[in-house]
Amino acid sequence: MTVWDGLLRWLEGTPAAALLLKAVAAPDFEGYKKSMTKEAAKGIDAEMKESGLTAKQGAEMIKAMAPNEVKFTALKVDGKKATLQATGKVMGGEATYGTMNLQEEDGQWKVADQSWTNKK
Repeated sequence: MTVWDGLLRWLEGTPAAALLLKAVAAPDFEGYKKSMTKEAAKGIDAEMKESGLTAKQGAEMIKAMAPNEVKFTALKVDGKKATLQATGKVMGGEATYGTMNLQEEDGQWKVADQSWTNKK
């Protein structure tokens, strides 16, 4: 399997992507972290501890902030790293534009970080 094949499978609903989408919808904080790189998951835990939020509160916050109707628009692969561009909608139907940095970890593509903005 090539890197490209792996990313396409990730985008089409491999366990990491399916887990991420399911975890956000549930909301399931631990499931969400499993779709992230180990380093990103540690960062999320640190932020939660610093803010004093429980896992349930964190999951609700992630769900509230997550865009809907996400569509992937571009992909750039560089070895075991990739950048995925996406569009979506936030509350009120406003367009949002996202960048997801992916990294292959333990044979699976995981989300290293993501950012979303209302500016194109």
